[in-house]
Amino acid sequence: MPLSECAWASTWQRRKTTVFIAHAHILLVGFVVSFVYGLIHKLWVVADSRAAATVQFYLHQLSALVMGVGLMLFYGGLFQETLDPILAVSAFGVLGAAALMVYLSSGTRLLR
Repeated sequence: MPLSECAWASTWQRRKTTVFIAHAHILLVGFVVSFVYGLIHKLWVVADSRAAATVQFYLHQLSALVMGVGLMLFYGGLFQETLDPILAVSAFGVLGAAALMVYLSSGTRLLR
């Protein structure tokens, strides 16, 4: 195999590996955490906290979307300096949504 093909294969393998990092974050934040939040809402959150639940839902969904797109661009090597603070804000958005979920589920009864 010529040297140029080895360099191309190495670059392709590195990019493929970094996309796995973004893919794992998208699956965990976008699907698993959203699924757990849905279960918590169904089982433990009462209907009188609707405004906080709506804020929590949209904060998590927006943060997950920004994080997913941002990580794909970041690990793709595009706009890394610009995306760094945007990814930090999206991470704090996910944490804020988790804190809201703790607040929503802390004062409710165990099962309806």
